[in-house]
Amino acid sequence: MIKKILFFSFCLCFLVSVSANAAEKIRLGVMPFLIRTSTLTGDYSMTVSDMVVKMLQVSPSISVIERERLRVIAMEQGLKVNADNNDSIIKLGQVAGCQYMLLGSIVEVAHKHSSTKFFSNTYYDYPTNNAEDDNHEYRATLEARVVEVLTGRIVLSFSKSGSAIKLAKQNNYGEPTYLRALEAASSRLVDDVRKVLANEYAMIISVNKNNIRINRGRASGVNVGSLYKVYQEGEEIFDLNGKYLGKREINLALLRVVSVQNEFAVTEIVNNDVDKQQNIKKTDKKSAKTKRKSKKRDTEEKELQTEKPILIREGDKIEAISFAEAEKLKLSDKRIGEEK
Repeated sequence: MIKKILFFSFCLCFLVSVSANAAEKIRLGVMPFLIRTSTLTGDYSMTVSDMVVKMLQVSPSISVIERERLRVIAMEQGLKVNADNNDSIIKLGQVAGCQYMLLGSIVEVAHKHSSTKFFSNTYYDYPTNNAEDDNHEYRATLEARVVEVLTGRIVLSFSKSGSAIKLAKQNNYGEPTYLRALEAASSRLVDDVRKVLANEYAMIISVNKNNIRINRGRASGVNVGSLYKVYQEGEEIFDLNGKYLGKREINLALLRVVSVQNEFAVTEIVNNDVDKQQNIKKTDKKSAKTKRKSKKRDTEEKELQTEKPILIREGDKIEAISFAEAEKLKLSDKRIGEEK
């Protein structure tokens, strides 16, 4: 009898512990994404919503209330929910026990001929000799806002784009390229939600001579060829009234995913030497005197950089970016070393 009492006491404590841990999670309701572009044929509202929900479920700090559950609650309560009406969304969130509600829209799905240099042939599963001449870039843009149910305050409002590449000679197999672009945009959107609501950052988890591992994988919408920038936070920025606006970001390096597991990915550093090459051409046109001054300044900067190099380290923050953003990315002028 005593053993039974102890057993049931243990089970009760376990259930209470599980319930307490579940209660600590941030409760987020995800509404179906609206389609606000005529270029996307078919109903992909549920497709994108499911992508976002699946990626959010990886978070250890966020408990997702899915659209189907919200739909059932709305029907049971006789609520007329309009995604453009915050009051109806807040009411639904209150009844469903949500702390926040995520609302989003698909605002663009487009493609163009692209000669971007930042894709990898392994992305296409077959070799090609003239990939840079025959690739097409698909781009998808999502807009979203996160509403706090208790106050009705919009805690996050943003737009995220994602891109994917398809070769002109590529066979039409697998999922369409625009779906991969939507997945890339969804992945970036979810990363922002996790960062703002749960303080969960995408970051580097290990560094060695040949590759860098990151804490985002297939479950978070990462694919081979996905691009990430490595950055460090600089000084704090305030407006004229003293309001804190954030921290300056120093972009250090560009990473490209070369292999993906469910919970992590392996990346390589991509060198972005476009600006440096342009500077070299301009320098060649300078006078000998200007060259000497420039060489002296470069030597001094090199010595300073040797003393205090910027290293890519475990724990450095990263952020997914599109191909277009990678082309425009300006990296730090300082040398980037490797963690020994």
